[in-house]
Amino acid sequence: NEDYTAFMELTIPAKPPKKQIKKEHFAKAKTFLLDTYPDLSSINFLKFDQNKKEAIFVLQTYLDDKNYITIDAYKFIRTDKVWKLSGQVGGASFPKTGTGDDKKRIEKELKENKKFQLNSEQKNPPDKK
Repeated sequence: NEDYTAFMELTIPAKPPKKQIKKEHFAKAKTFLLDTYPDLSSINFLKFDQNKKEAIFVLQTYLDDKNYITIDAYKFIRTDKVWKLSGQVGGASFPKTGTGDDKKRIEKELKENKKFQLNSEQKNPPDKK
């Protein structure tokens, strides 16, 4: 299945290996994975940072939620010459005020929340070779 192959090539495998998605289970897991990762056509891109080994994307998701602001961070790890998604590394959600305070709160989260910083601890470090 080419979707399975592409997924495995672009993501850092789960640890331990028994937690990794098996090819025969991928079709069932695919729906869950599509629901887990945001639709990039319906997000606000808030922050990007990278160094030689890792990169982080911070997104505002669930834009249609009238009550809450949700921010999610996704980290990518460079393995050989390929960037691989290591998964979601953090998030925050807080009530909307409908005022300029919302923008200030987002800026504060981006600056102070360690989950949204590149140097935060990796959840799924790449295999050492």
